[in-house]
Amino acid sequence: METVRLAALAMGTRFEAVLLGEDAGFLRAAGEEALELISDEHVRLSRFEADSVVSHVNRNAHKDWVGVDGDFAQLLRLCGEIFSASDGAFDPTVTSSASSAWQAVELDGQRVRFLSPGLALDFGAIAKGWALDLARAALLDAGVSRGLLHGGTSSVMALGAPPDQDGWGVSLGEGGAPRCLLKDSALGVSARHGEAGGHDHVLDPRSGSPAVEVEIAAVIAESAAWADGWSTAMVVRGESLAQRNGLKTTFLPSGEALDCGDAWRMDEAGPFYFS
Repeated sequence: METVRLAALAMGTRFEAVLLGEDAGFLRAAGEEALELISDEHVRLSRFEADSVVSHVNRNAHKDWVGVDGDFAQLLRLCGEIFSASDGAFDPTVTSSASSAWQAVELDGQRVRFLSPGLALDFGAIAKGWALDLARAALLDAGVSRGLLHGGTSSVMALGAPPDQDGWGVSLGEGGAPRCLLKDSALGVSARHGEAGGHDHVLDPRSGSPAVEVEIAAVIAESAAWADGWSTAMVVRGESLAQRNGLKTTFLPSGEALDCGDAWRMDEAGPFYFS
């Protein structure tokens, strides 16, 4: 069994992949294609890139309908589903208003428009998971059935499991931190503070104030984008929302902060888990 490791910088973080199979050359080619898809999504979804799809929509959707491709429309629909199910705790918009703004985003097939000025899309809370979902689909289409991909400290996608193991082991930190096994599933982690712990990183979109319900929330789901979106909502709304929606979650209450600075660095002592 061959093991191939690949990495790429995108979306302000380092994406890594560990792929297992019989042919290292084939794994490397498939992995490079998957990472290229992730890089492409960085260009498409960044609101800080002037020629991105998001920037084009943000500049023009308040004027009239803007046509988008099928993938972008699908991402918008997914965001709308999580927004509705989370009672607005997840909202991929930024606005000068303090209240949730997603209601002002209107989607009609593959057209989108904004119903109020001063509105912009920002997929920062879900883009990494969305890109990992696309990478996973590309790897499966190519015939890669065992692998682990992650983007920074927040998004992990597992394909199959290592030989003779029940899944890919992922730790939320060091020492006695929560740990889980992923098999054909994804993990999304959101923290109230940024990686450096210096400022409130997640805001409650309903009020514009910093989220205070929990320090860190982790969600396991089939889709990495779904897990990313819901983990953000969990930081905002907490355990009651998770129980109502049947989500697998791990919470660390405020005051029990977990240092995630090195939590997701690939461990050279063992290729099948993060520690």
